[in-house]
Amino acid sequence: AQALRHAGAQSAARANALTNVGVARGLRHYPAGADEVEASIDISRRAGHELELSRAIENLVSVAGAFHDYRRVEELVARAELDDRPALVNSLHQKMFLTDIDRGRLELTNERSRRMLERASVHDLDRALLLGLIAEASVKLGLPDAEMWVNEAWEACNATGLWQYQLRAVDALLLHRWYSGSGLDELDDAIELLDPCATARLPWQVAHLALHLWFLGALVEIPDWVAEPVRWMTVGRWRESAEWFGERGVPFSEGLALSLGDVEARKQAVRVFSKIGARPHATLVRNGLRAEGVTGVPPIARRPRNEHGLTARQQDVFELLALGFTNAEIGERLFVSPRTVE
Repeated sequence: AQALRHAGAQSAARANALTNVGVARGLRHYPAGADEVEASIDISRRAGHELELSRAIENLVSVAGAFHDYRRVEELVARAELDDRPALVNSLHQKMFLTDIDRGRLELTNERSRRMLERASVHDLDRALLLGLIAEASVKLGLPDAEMWVNEAWEACNATGLWQYQLRAVDALLLHRWYSGSGLDELDDAIELLDPCATARLPWQVAHLALHLWFLGALVEIPDWVAEPVRWMTVGRWRESAEWFGERGVPFSEGLALSLGDVEARKQAVRVFSKIGARPHATLVRNGLRAEGVTGVPPIARRPRNEHGLTARQQDVFELLALGFTNAEIGERLFVSPRTVE
């Protein structure tokens, strides 16, 4: 604020201060703060402050992406492309990659993250981030090696000592616990992460942690400062939540909200999860409906056969057999009976 009072109208210092103020507001109350960052972008573009321009755009993309405002993200990238700024465009595409998993691009996230992890020059923090993405995608897709990635991700992200990285891994850990029926065993580390998040008061960064703990029964209610569309799920406002996430193209969260609704909503949840390849969650909802005697439950879309003519499920079984698992253990991991495994 002091820099804004003293800086020249078209100065780099003013652009810098506007970005700082806007991002600080946006991290808690976006779209508040976006106007300040847009003003910084305008000053930097007209005055030729290249470094401040890139900084402002990159920060606004990060904040907008965290709040699922992908329309603004795409607009900012398109503007950078029109301005012929290849280095900036490349940086923005890297940031957009981090939003792919929330946008339901599970296979893409998994494949791309694994390729990037193979690079010899991956920094420790980047490695932790990639492992977190692989773990989350693998769990949501129901891949046979998901547990291995969850363990690797938690170890790497925990070693950073940074809760921002730990959150990515713990989301995958909680989902894996949920799907495997492990419940609240050994989840103290996950629950303790709520404390630094509460201090920072960043509504979206902690949203999935709080929601998954609520689904698992570890929280009776989630904090009132957590993002509203997530809190709506926990107070019976599932329809509003599903519409909010659906309009913004966040299908997994849309499916979670629908799974809390009436029979038709839960049928739609199966379709949503199935469409993005989130088979374990589609199976959970589908099995719940069938247990209630509901008819007309949608089937779960099959993944295509591989080059050897095996179905995705057959390949999963063979991969787990190769790792030494018994039929019973394979059945637990793939949500089928040992007889089906045979």
